[in-house]
Amino acid sequence: MRTNLDFLDALKGTPEARFYLCDFHIHSPASMENLSKLELMGVLEEGDLLIEEIKQIVDPVEYEQKVQNVVSVENYFGSLLSRRDEVIEAEERAPGENWTFVAITDHNVCGYAAILSQYAWERRNMDRLIVLPGMELEVTFPVSEMSSATAHILCIFPPCTEEAYIVEAINRARDTKEDMWRLGERMATDDLPKFIKELRNHSDYPAICIAAHSGTTKGIQEETKEALLKIKEI
Repeated sequence: MRTNLDFLDALKGTPEARFYLCDFHIHSPASMENLSKLELMGVLEEGDLLIEEIKQIVDPVEYEQKVQNVVSVENYFGSLLSRRDEVIEAEERAPGENWTFVAITDHNVCGYAAILSQYAWERRNMDRLIVLPGMELEVTFPVSEMSSATAHILCIFPPCTEEAYIVEAINRARDTKEDMWRLGERMATDDLPKFIKELRNHSDYPAICIAAHSGTTKGIQEETKEALLKIKEI
């Protein structure tokens, strides 16, 4: 099978094979880069004093907590449903074929995502939208004896995983135990592959781990790409 169409043809008539609408890299308004979403959602208007207050926040955890008081998970969940329904209509999906999975992956924080996931899970049979809590974790790791690099890793957990358990799973997967990683911070590891393996195989809260936009300098630094190319040449 050379193409996706060949693959789809081969699956026809197979009752076990089903496809769902998914997006595993969504930033909520609680992500510090998404201040514009507050305005776009009509929650705040340009010039609102609260916007100026939020703009001054530099700590991701404080920012997340402030936004949570402004944009409730109920309102944001409603916007996700609306967008899902637009896509379903555009794709001309049959009635009942609107089950959707999304992962909320804010930068180095996951409190808003965890609460949103719980809210969505309680309404799953009515709304058919599953929210997976997670984060876009900035991970620093060595690429040679003299240099290190940073990559953005999507860490996606099962529905309803609480914030504290996500933090625990990440810290348990780390090989550096002297200091604990905390929400809002960039994480450091001496062995990126080992960290990913440990996180994927956590006994209670295994995570899906995906390199985010690895083809850009935003998601993975130039040093990392050079190191990977050298390994490929060997």
